[in-house]
Amino acid sequence: MKDFQMKAVYLHSIVSYQVSKHVRMKVRRFIVDCNSLTSGTKAEANMYEAVRSQATSSALAVRNISESRDSIKQLSSKIKEIKGKAAQSEIMVQEICRDIKRLDYAKKNLTLTITSLKRFHMLIKGVDKLEFMVHKRQYREAANLLQAVAELVEHFKNHEAVPKIKELCNTVEQMKDLLSKQIFEDFESLSEISADFYRGSEEENIQYYSASTQTPESLAGACCVVDALGSDTRRMLISTLCKGWLKPYERIFGTGSSDATLEFTKRRYAWFQRALGDNEERFLPIFPNSWQIFGHFAVLFCEYTRKHLKAELGKFDPPESVPVGELVRALRCTLDFEEAMTLRFEEAQGGTKPEEQNLRSTGELSQPSPGTEAKESESKYLVAPFSRSISFVFEPYLVAYVKRESESIRDQLQKVLREEEVDKNGPMPLLSSAVNLFLYIKNSISRCTKFTTGQAFYDLYKEHKACLVQYSNDLNAKVNSTVSSKKGFDVETATTLCFVLNSAEYCADTVSQLEDMVKSKIDTAFVDAVDMEKEQDLFYGNITNSLTSLVNGVESILLPGLQDMTKRNWSALEHVGDQSRHINVISSTISEFVPSTKGLLSEVYFKTFCDKLAFAFLPKYFHSITQCKLIGDYGSQQLLLDTHALKTIFLQIPSDDSTMETFSKFVTSEMEKCEVLLKLVGMPIGTADHLLLENFTLLWPHGAIQDFQTVLDLRGRPRNKQVKILKEAAANGIAEREAKPERISIASPEGTSPAINMSKFDILNAVKGFSADMSSAFESNVNNLQSSYKRAVNKN
Repeated sequence: MKDFQMKAVYLHSIVSYQVSKHVRMKVRRFIVDCNSLTSGTKAEANMYEAVRSQATSSALAVRNISESRDSIKQLSSKIKEIKGKAAQSEIMVQEICRDIKRLDYAKKNLTLTITSLKRFHMLIKGVDKLEFMVHKRQYREAANLLQAVAELVEHFKNHEAVPKIKELCNTVEQMKDLLSKQIFEDFESLSEISADFYRGSEEENIQYYSASTQTPESLAGACCVVDALGSDTRRMLISTLCKGWLKPYERIFGTGSSDATLEFTKRRYAWFQRALGDNEERFLPIFPNSWQIFGHFAVLFCEYTRKHLKAELGKFDPPESVPVGELVRALRCTLDFEEAMTLRFEEAQGGTKPEEQNLRSTGELSQPSPGTEAKESESKYLVAPFSRSISFVFEPYLVAYVKRESESIRDQLQKVLREEEVDKNGPMPLLSSAVNLFLYIKNSISRCTKFTTGQAFYDLYKEHKACLVQYSNDLNAKVNSTVSSKKGFDVETATTLCFVLNSAEYCADTVSQLEDMVKSKIDTAFVDAVDMEKEQDLFYGNITNSLTSLVNGVESILLPGLQDMTKRNWSALEHVGDQSRHINVISSTISEFVPSTKGLLSEVYFKTFCDKLAFAFLPKYFHSITQCKLIGDYGSQQLLLDTHALKTIFLQIPSDDSTMETFSKFVTSEMEKCEVLLKLVGMPIGTADHLLLENFTLLWPHGAIQDFQTVLDLRGRPRNKQVKILKEAAANGIAEREAKPERISIASPEGTSPAINMSKFDILNAVKGFSADMSSAFESNVNNLQSSYKRAVNKN
């Protein structure tokens, strides 16, 4: 064991000399571990081998690090060597590229010089040829050459400081001016063509061209030259030619001439048609289609004509003094001419252009912008729009036409009122005046829109509104005259009121269609001002007035029977017989008027009539019972019989119509109230007060103190003996009825039906009666509207 320790100490000294501090620490830890060993040769051998391996690996690591440092130094030296060689190569490449660029610049300049010399030579030769062709008037060849010379001149534009180039450019400009002058001279000799030019044989027509330079072939070549000279020259030539063609027109129809008046407007357009035909026959092979010269000729003619007509119309002051017949004929001829020119020129160019929209909205032709002109010069040379190009000058003077139309409409209204008939061709019979009036208004709109859809049409629309207001007043007057007739209210009167109601319904429905028609035709600037709601409300007022008069008329026949009922002594009745005489009168009246009315009114308004009649009459029947002085036992039974008969009469009105449910409920409710009242009144005279009060509370749960007092009055109890039982009734919870509701006056517009007085209770009942059937009423109105419009169209 001691020897082993000595060996370990020896090994420790050797290892500590070669390894680092870290290895020595591990060795120390190893020695400590070894000291803990007890014995064993195998463990000793393993320890020895581990220490030896550790020492060997440390030495190898140090050697590898040294070798790596040497390799890095060699690599660094090689990199520096490569970098130096790369810098030398870059310098060499730059020197080579500098020489190549110098050669490229030299080649480019040489090529440009050679090209310029060639173009300069071509320019000199082209200018010489151009001078020769100009003097020889060889226009077609000159046109092609002119374009080539222009391109060559453009190439030397930056070298005008060179004297020779400047001289050539000046020569080219002189040739352009000379060409333009020669072409204008050749065309000006042909420009003044009369519309009455003699159409002879082909040989005679050829004699029209006075020189060889004025042949169609030569002039067609001249047009090619004009295209080459640019858009300004082309526009100038077109304007000069068109003005020359219109010189005879100025002499014949110009301001101050005998044929300048509105009377000869049609001759203006006939002259132009002949002139256009002659010019197309002679010059169509000459001018390119892209010039649209005949379209420009038409545009210039429109400008001249517009100026002439404006001067002639300006002689009429005020504008209303213009003769309407001449104005309308001149305007119609003008519109026909504009439509013909539109079909002939505009549609061939692809339809309406933005300038036309400006013309239609402002009445003035818009001038194209410079950018637009440039585009036109590169493609087709479009002409201005023809729609309203002349006719808009008539607009301020159409007030005379509107005035005459207004007078005609009013005369027509009076005529149809005088020749009043009943039109039974539709679903409901109505007055023929309503159909004829709207038919005439429709025709008036059709006539006016052929002339204008601007201010004059709007003025005419206002006249139509005034005419509708007048017709509404006439319907009210017819209702008033019918009701106030001396012969009284009868079936004929009711029939007339039904006709008036149907006419007002037709008018109210057709007014909305008329408004839509006007909005669809009138100019956009006036669309928002078109509103016929007030006129429609007037006709609805006519409907209300007719229904009210109809109900009042029937009620006027029924009320005398109620007055007889209140005057009868019901306490002296000794037996119960058949229904009373006033019930017979009511039954005969209902049987006479209701079926005839049902056949004359639409479902909606027949229901409204029944509702109004029930709402008006049945409460009065109940009130009449309360106005009887004393009702005995037999009297109450007789009145119960009459009430049941009246209930049956009213419930038989709607037949099996399910839409009258509200009406049936109201009738049942009112009659039950009458029956309850009569049952309480008919109780035996000796009935105790508490039993009477108990029955009142049971049969009339919503009754008031006033109702209970009415029962006592009809039973004949004096007022001074009612105090106790009334106090007992109040103690049992029977309240007093509220004060009678105030009457509400619904005023009608001026010139329509008179004001209608309704209580809040009446309004509530009306709302209850109408709200349940609002859907069916709306559907019925739509159907009536469609059928009425079809009837008007068929009538037309």
